[in-house]
Amino acid sequence: MFYALEELGDAHARAFGRDVFAAYFQSGVDISDVATLAEIAARHGMTREQAAAATEGDLGRRRLAEANDSAIAAGVCGSPWMEVDGEAFFGADRLLQIAWRLSGALQPAQI
Repeated sequence: MFYALEELGDAHARAFGRDVFAAYFQSGVDISDVATLAEIAARHGMTREQAAAATEGDLGRRRLAEANDSAIAAGVCGSPWMEVDGEAFFGADRLLQIAWRLSGALQPAQI
């Protein structure tokens, strides 16, 4: 669904991604459920039918395979994996560190 939304525009996909993370990490929602993801995608420019089709269609499968290949080549070791100013953060337990880093408390020149 992310990649299908990305076809509508990067902002749609990013907003969907943020909502999926919040649903899982803040609300404990089962994001493996296609209907749940379709409901989230519906808030970002996709009908529920389009969202459900995106999970089975060629576009989503092809783009996911490309993203996986890219992640492996970049050394990503799991999810969530995020980079801030070139520094990698892996795991939900690092989200507070990322928030601190993004707050400006530590500038990259100080590292």
